[in-house]
Amino acid sequence: MPLHCVYGFLISECRTIWAYSDPFYIWPLSPSHSTVEIAGHPSVGTASCISSAIGHPALDYNGLELRGSTNSFAEFTLDTTASIEDFSIMLFVVPEGFSGTLFHYEKQNLATGTNEMRNIILSYENMTSHLIATGNNASDILISISLVTNFQPDGWMPITISYDFSGRGLAMYAGDAKTTEDTDEHILLGLPGKIRIGGVSKFGYDSYLGRVTCLQFYDAKTNNGDFDDALIRCTSASWPPDMGPPSVSSYPSCNAMRGYFQLTSRGRTPPPSTVPIASLNTTSKVKCADWCLLPNNACVSFVIDKVHKVCSLYDVDDTAHLIISGSGTDYYVSSTLVNCC
Repeated sequence: MPLHCVYGFLISECRTIWAYSDPFYIWPLSPSHSTVEIAGHPSVGTASCISSAIGHPALDYNGLELRGSTNSFAEFTLDTTASIEDFSIMLFVVPEGFSGTLFHYEKQNLATGTNEMRNIILSYENMTSHLIATGNNASDILISISLVTNFQPDGWMPITISYDFSGRGLAMYAGDAKTTEDTDEHILLGLPGKIRIGGVSKFGYDSYLGRVTCLQFYDAKTNNGDFDDALIRCTSASWPPDMGPPSVSSYPSCNAMRGYFQLTSRGRTPPPSTVPIASLNTTSKVKCADWCLLPNNACVSFVIDKVHKVCSLYDVDDTAHLIISGSGTDYYVSSTLVNCC
């Protein structure tokens, strides 16, 4: 932290200027492939069931939409071999569900090493963000903090995790709000590890439903929850050359299930805010499925109302938002989405 002073005839003025190193990782950074994400540290990630969505107004490309289901996430490896003391992780989010997991860091090779942060989980529930850091196992909680977060519809919220190694303090920032907690000892980040956006690989946390963009990982702490020109680093002008598609192949079972629909709920229906793209007078699930699969049709789910004898088609999987229906309804979702997303 350099301290700059300007001396005049009668007065002197000192001001603090914070300077940050470039991030190790910035994601997403490929216009074609959302998991070819690393600037300066090439690494191929894994992703499934991520779609394009309305992006941050300061960025010149779309954001990414995670579906809130088990297989909807992005994951990549933090593969630096050097130890990391101070670190910070920032991402911008628009949650669209009641609860979900924004971020999970998990050290690989959990049987080795001591006195390390081996899991870091950032989640939210009912407008409150939760940050948990664990040691040797999931029950060895090093830090657990919560922060009221004023998520707004269609409002991008910057969320930052920052660890001060010398001060033993882990901080969480959500917009202008901040909370911190100290560890008993100086704890290194366990390396190497995997960063997963949108879910937790092992534990019973909800998956993230909503938009996400511009994740950055720094080997430095932050004192205000933000970094100079954070979003500028994520503009398309900063993208590296397109490195091609990830090497991870898609699940063959997904292609095999195309054209099939799975019953996911009885006695429930999408809320009134989810408008059907079309309706058909029938109680035949075969006829409804055939109609849903018509060429150039965006249908991915449908509801059969057996009382009113109507089939309603939808262009979204609204399983996470279903409400209790007063009539006998069956809700079907494309098996490709159910089993692969």
